[in-house]
Amino acid sequence: TSSTYATDVNNLLDKTKGHLQFTTCEEQEGKRFLKSVGLKDHDKFVCLIVRDSAYHENLYGKKMFDYHSYRNCDVNNFVKACNFLTSKGLYIFRMGKYVNSRFNIDNDKVIDYASNGMRNDFLDIYLGSKCLFWISTNTGIDGLSQIFRIPALFVNQVPLATTRTTHSNSILILKHLYDKSKKKKINIKEIIKKKLEFSLRTEEFEKKNIVTLENTQDEICDAAEELYEMICEKKDFLKKNENLQKEFWKLFPYNKNLHGEIKTIISPSFLKNNLYLLE
Repeated sequence: TSSTYATDVNNLLDKTKGHLQFTTCEEQEGKRFLKSVGLKDHDKFVCLIVRDSAYHENLYGKKMFDYHSYRNCDVNNFVKACNFLTSKGLYIFRMGKYVNSRFNIDNDKVIDYASNGMRNDFLDIYLGSKCLFWISTNTGIDGLSQIFRIPALFVNQVPLATTRTTHSNSILILKHLYDKSKKKKINIKEIIKKKLEFSLRTEEFEKKNIVTLENTQDEICDAAEELYEMICEKKDFLKKNENLQKEFWKLFPYNKNLHGEIKTIISPSFLKNNLYLLE
């Protein structure tokens, strides 16, 4: 780990197996919980974590982490993706210790575990280790996907250069950076030219008249469908999208102190629909 980023430059997480396990009593406790909310032994589920300001505000006060507001996202942009996944028989647990609002979705298979009074520290770890995959906006608890070697969909990734690249069987999509002066989204070359690829503070974007735009419901849903098909139907999206993948990673601001061998896939649908990034 560097002073700022969690890194895996030697791809050790990909080359080794997890070494944490639950006791018999803990396994029983976890299974009892799943049964209590309607899941049967064979049912699979996904963990969803969407970063907002609530966690840091509760721990440190309202203004302490305002400079990270560029990372915040709206959980209600995930409705379409969740409805798709539940149509495939999966359950969804919306994770989070503190959240700003309930998940506004009318779907019995989506459990708003973050706001319904069920959550506790043990269940956070249990659910995060047993899920089929994670959907995350890149925030603390999704580290469980690395610890337990679980695939993930990383959405709304920003800044560009710090996005996770060594996470096998995983897909990512980026937040869009919109230049208010030019009235357009900026591409990778422009992001680097403006020195925003490592920007970690909201004011750094504001000073350059840039706003971050969240991924749309369609972008998130398309990427979730791809990850589902990659994991459950064994589809090879890398070969299908190889040329665009190569173009993206050729432009990517790779840093040997942050990245090892690239394992994560850029969502094929996201690249196809946002070719401006590669200009």
